[in-house]
Amino acid sequence: GVEALLRWQHPEKGVIQPSDFVDVVEDCGLMVALGEWMIDTTCKQIKVWQEAGLKDQNISMNLSPRQFKEQDLVALFTKAIAENGIEASSLSVEITERTLIDNIGEVESTLKKLRAMGMKILLDDFGTGYASLAYLKEFPVDVVKIDRAFVTGIPDSQEDSHIVDAIAGLTRGLKLALLAEGVENERQLDVLKSIGCQYAQGYYWSKAIPGDEYEQFYMNQIYNIG
Repeated sequence: GVEALLRWQHPEKGVIQPSDFVDVVEDCGLMVALGEWMIDTTCKQIKVWQEAGLKDQNISMNLSPRQFKEQDLVALFTKAIAENGIEASSLSVEITERTLIDNIGEVESTLKKLRAMGMKILLDDFGTGYASLAYLKEFPVDVVKIDRAFVTGIPDSQEDSHIVDAIAGLTRGLKLALLAEGVENERQLDVLKSIGCQYAQGYYWSKAIPGDEYEQFYMNQIYNIG
């Protein structure tokens, strides 16, 4: 699977990272429109990959608190899935701890409906927010993502290693899957495997690439080319 990441291809400045423009999008009141575009574009991309022969693909995308407040996310996903003839299980949604504690009732209700459709729910940047650990038990979360800030330090940083190990133990106890982001080398990967981390993402496998380039990347991995 892959994560859908926003990039702005500026005609003069080149690629602009989301950290440099998402706040502006929020301030201008365009986040809802951008979120709707991203849902539609993601579903279209899955359809393109399916037609190219890439089976069982899953794309995760980030949802903002404003989308839960101002959009009917269930209706948007239902429409985009139907129009592109894909399965809801091809999609996962990522939320942050901030999203969980912002308008709790509406967020919980929406996540339960999306999950009932067949989508997985990922809790992003775990350990960097302020949500109660009880939310992991109460909310429909399937996968916890360890923030890259902790992954970067392992195995050399004893503090980061202890934090990662503690998160792994917590998710095991709650029967949740664990995903580490920001993996850059085999030493980090070995540590994550040893503590039972099921999934990982990062530059160890690939930098962020456009959807059409992913097709070739995927085929290379499947057939061990390159």
